[in-house]
Amino acid sequence: MPIINLKAIILCLTAALAAMPLLSGPDQQWAWQLPPERYKELSVFERSQYDKAADLIKQKAYKAAATEFEKFHAQFPDSKCTSYMLFMRGYCLLMNKDRGESVKVFNEVMDYFGDKVEDATPALFFM
Repeated sequence: MPIINLKAIILCLTAALAAMPLLSGPDQQWAWQLPPERYKELSVFERSQYDKAADLIKQKAYKAAATEFEKFHAQFPDSKCTSYMLFMRGYCLLMNKDRGESVKVFNEVMDYFGDKVEDATPALFFM
């Protein structure tokens, strides 16, 4: 592994740890849902597309949900939540047991949205 990549990974992990709030107990866990404050930033059309994908996740239709998140990215490439939608596509692919493709998507999140710690951190974890 080149030293540059190792430094980038260490920097990302350090930033993630610094940005993480301290957990107050075992009842706090990671959840895939878009936080309400970020959901409010979406337009009505973006919310509709996200809600479609979220409903499919609740039904455990991960392949279909991954497709919906891909559609979101195609329809709204300039969205404020593009990094999250890309991460969720990778997460759905992983849950659908398509590990190779999910790692590619998580790498894309890291490459293009490494500064978005709230989305890059789980991408790095699941990778």
